[in-house]
Amino acid sequence: MKNLKVIIQNLYLLAIVALLSYWLYSNRVVLFDIYLSADAVYVLLSGTVWALAHFLSVLIVVSSFKFYLGDVSSLKIMGIHFSRLPHKYLPGGVWNTVARAADYSKLNFSAKDLAKYFIAENLLVIGVTFLLSGAVLAILYNEAIWRFVFSLAGSLGLILLVFAGLNSRLRVAKTRPVKLLLPLIYLVLYWSLLSVSFLLFIKAFPSLELGVSDIKIMATFVFSWAVGFLAIFAPQGIGVSEYVTSQTLGGSLKFDQMVTFLVGFRIVCFLVDNISFSVFKLISVLKSRQENE
Repeated sequence: MKNLKVIIQNLYLLAIVALLSYWLYSNRVVLFDIYLSADAVYVLLSGTVWALAHFLSVLIVVSSFKFYLGDVSSLKIMGIHFSRLPHKYLPGGVWNTVARAADYSKLNFSAKDLAKYFIAENLLVIGVTFLLSGAVLAILYNEAIWRFVFSLAGSLGLILLVFAGLNSRLRVAKTRPVKLLLPLIYLVLYWSLLSVSFLLFIKAFPSLELGVSDIKIMATFVFSWAVGFLAIFAPQGIGVSEYVTSQTLGGSLKFDQMVTFLVGFRIVCFLVDNISFSVFKLISVLKSRQENE
């Protein structure tokens, strides 16, 4: 069953890459005109904000560990986070989690405890993203069907957060649910930063006429990511997130043009993540050399 899942994920990845390549080629003239007008300052700002969000990610893990398992070193968690960034882009979509699990086990946490932690971590992420985006989009949309969909998503997010906070079986130590507030605050700030990064990327292209408000663009990004995250057949939600975003935002571009344009943001994220990893490795090597001298 596990091998079948991996095969399906890899086949899906090959299919979506082939499809995106076809769309890129068939819309090369329109996309060339759009990218030619890009404001490099906004692209750089988008990448910078994405990079800064990594430090919030570390705070989320540290505070979540404190709530579910116990105290951990912030520096160790930061080292694990940055050293495992490239694993996000390996085929299969789970290698970042697998690598982090191996690293966390070296912090003297049992496999059973870590399994509970990753369940809780996923509940928090899905809960926050659906609650935030669902609540905002339910207010912004006038159509009854879309209001129902987004309200349902927001309600699901709230239920997951309550479950993650009140279910004592997920926690090794007895802790008060109110202490979950800190990682939730970090998560809200984290997704706010990521959505700002996406908004800045959109604003880098003045010829891209979406005709929607900034807050709708930001909420749509968070919602589409959450849907992509639940699509287990799609590593990193690739294809699924772009489809949801294109359908929700609409605009002057056709669907295939919009999807291929959104791939550009994934490329920016990929570059930023790997640059962050490279900088971290360089600092680690220089620090190691100083300690050995």
